[in-house]
Amino acid sequence: MRYWMQIFLMIGVILLSGACNSDKPEINKGGDRVVEKTPNASLIDFIKGQKLANFPSTTIGSAFEAYRHVARKEWRASTLQVGYITVEFTGWIEPVTLNENDVKDGVIGKGIDITFVIEPGGAFYVYLISQIESKADGKVSRTKALDTAAILSDIYANRKLNL
Repeated sequence: MRYWMQIFLMIGVILLSGACNSDKPEINKGGDRVVEKTPNASLIDFIKGQKLANFPSTTIGSAFEAYRHVARKEWRASTLQVGYITVEFTGWIEPVTLNENDVKDGVIGKGIDITFVIEPGGAFYVYLISQIESKADGKVSRTKALDTAAILSDIYANRKLNL
């Protein structure tokens, strides 16, 4: 029964995402700044409200928003032609934390990219975690992270990632 409720909830989220999108800015909860509404915001909110099996006490959104070792956090959602939806979290570390070798190599930014997939039935999972580097020439490279469990553990424990 609970499984079917999740499926109906996901279908509702998907249907509402098209109806609720707006190009008008919205005031955040604190009322102190204007935030542009993100396309597919309800899909991002769906992922943020979920819990990963290995971290059942905290939602994804709470853990990622509280993670203090990234300076800039970005969320994006997109629908794939095959009916799956991807939600990406990108977190960029402070440029002042780059080491000497990074600077020599033209690296101007480092971060982490975590891609979640939402299946047509409403189930979701972490699909890919990548380390990202931005270079002065505008190129961004991605390297698949090998120890995804350790990266998620570090985020949930609010420990600094070793990028």
